[in-house]
Amino acid sequence: MQSNLRSTRPFSQERFNSLQFASTSKLTPENWHHNNASILRETNHNNVISQHNRVATDQEDRVIRARVQQEQEHTRQTLITRLHDINNWQRRLEREIELAKKELVKQTKNRERCYFALDATEIPLSICHDNLTTRNRREDSDQVCDNVEVQLLSEKEHIISKQTKLEEQHRKCVAMEQELTARIEDLQQDWSRKKIANQADTFCGQLHNNSNFLEGKDDNSATDRSRNVDTWRFACEENIRNSENCRQRSHELRDECSNLIQSEAIQSRKHNDIVTRALQARIYETIQQKRCLETSLAATDDEYLRQEKNAVRLNTALKDIVAPYQVNLTRRTHRNEQRPADQENLTDPCELQLLCERDSLDQGQKTLLSRLEETQKLLKNLQDKRDLLRKEIRIKTLSLDIDQKDCIPRRASYPSESVIMGWMN
Repeated sequence: MQSNLRSTRPFSQERFNSLQFASTSKLTPENWHHNNASILRETNHNNVISQHNRVATDQEDRVIRARVQQEQEHTRQTLITRLHDINNWQRRLEREIELAKKELVKQTKNRERCYFALDATEIPLSICHDNLTTRNRREDSDQVCDNVEVQLLSEKEHIISKQTKLEEQHRKCVAMEQELTARIEDLQQDWSRKKIANQADTFCGQLHNNSNFLEGKDDNSATDRSRNVDTWRFACEENIRNSENCRQRSHELRDECSNLIQSEAIQSRKHNDIVTRALQARIYETIQQKRCLETSLAATDDEYLRQEKNAVRLNTALKDIVAPYQVNLTRRTHRNEQRPADQENLTDPCELQLLCERDSLDQGQKTLLSRLEETQKLLKNLQDKRDLLRKEIRIKTLSLDIDQKDCIPRRASYPSESVIMGWMN
C-alpha cells in the first residue's frame, strides 16, 4: 500500500496548482477510502493470520507437550526396564555371592580338616618311629627283622606317603580359598557397580519437570559406543559363570579331600591293627619260646646236678678202687718176697690170678678215669648250655619287656578315628 501511495500524484498539484496553495493534503478521497480499506483488510488479514497462528500454536503446543510427555514416559519406561534388568542382575549377583561365601566357608572347614588330618599323622609317625627305635634295643639272637619290624616299616612308609598327599591337598585348598575370595571380590565389585547404576537410574527415573534437582546445564557427557548392553550382560554372565565353575571345582576338591582322608584313615587304622596283631603274635611267640627255654634250663639244671652226682660217684669209685689195688700189689709183692726163691717162688695159679686181678683193676681204673673225663666234659657242656639258656631267657625277657611295656603301651596312645579323619584337633 505504501508503494501505491508513493506512485500517486500529489493532490496540491492537481487541485490548487493555479493558486499556488501549499496544502498538506496528500491523498484523494478515493485514495483515502482505498487506504482505509487496505488498512482494514490488512488488519483483518493479520487478525485471521493471528487466529490461525494461535490455533496452530495451540495445536503444536499440545502436540509438542504430548510428544514431550510421551517421550518422557517412554524414557521413564525405558529407565524402569533398565532398572528391572539391573535389579535382576543384582539379585543374581547377590545369590552367587551368597553361594560363593557359603562355599568359601565350606572350603575353609575343608582346609582346616586337611590340616588337622595332616597334624594327626605326627603322633602315629612318632609311635612308629619310637617302636622301631625301642625294638632296636633287642640283643643278639632277638635282633631279627621279624614281621613286626616289616609291618612297622610298611606303616612308616604309609604315613609318609599320607603326609605327602595331605600336604598337596592342603596346598590345593589354600589356592582354592584364594580363588574363591578373588571371585567374591569380583562379584562384589560388579554388584557395587550395579548398585551405583541402580541408584543413578532410580534418581533419573524419579526426576520431573518441577524437580529441585534440575541443573539445566549443557550435557557434554558421552558413553563408549563399544560398551553396549549385550557386552555388559555377557560380562555379568561370564563373571557369574566363572564363579559357578570355581564353586564346582571347590566342591569337587572337597569331595576329593574327603575321600582321600577317609581312605587314608582306613589304611592307617588297618596298618595300626596289623602292627598291633603282629606285636601280640610276637609277644606270644616270645613267651612260648621263653617257656621252652625255661623248661630246657630246668631239665639242664637237673641233668647237671645228676651229672655232678655221677662225677662224685666216679671219684668215689676211683678212691674205692685204690684199696683193692694196694691189696693186690701187697699180696703179690709179699708172696714174691717171702716165699723161698729157689723152690717156692713159682708161677702158680695164685700168681696168675693176682696178675689177672691186677689187669682187671687196671682196666676198671682206666674205665673210671675215662668216664670221669667224659663226665667232666659233659658237665662243662651242660654248664655252657645253662649259661646260654640263661642268656637266651634274659634276652627273651628283655624283648618281652620292650614289646609289652614299651611298644604296646605306646601303641595305646594311637589317635582315635575322629582325630585321624580330621574332625577335631
